[in-house]
Amino acid sequence: QAQACCTFLAVCSTPQAVPALRRIFDLRRTLLRKGFGEAPRAAAITAAAKINHPEAKALVEAAKSDKSEAVRNAAK
Repeated sequence: QAQACCTFLAVCSTPQAVPALRRIFDLRRTLLRKGFGEAPRAAAITAAAKINHPEAKALVEAAKSDKSEAVRNAAK
């Protein structure tokens, strides 16, 4: 569902989508915490890259140093 949401937000490409995309990107799945895997997080970055807004650009820049290769590739 999160990945489908990110795809929709990529099509809309509005600055109002940035907070939701940031939450998806920031909430990583760990052993002790439920969160999003790399596919939805990469989709969030792909959507953020299509939004011309300073917060979206900052989110994409932060993703360039993520531990996940899929997320880093989405930020390119």
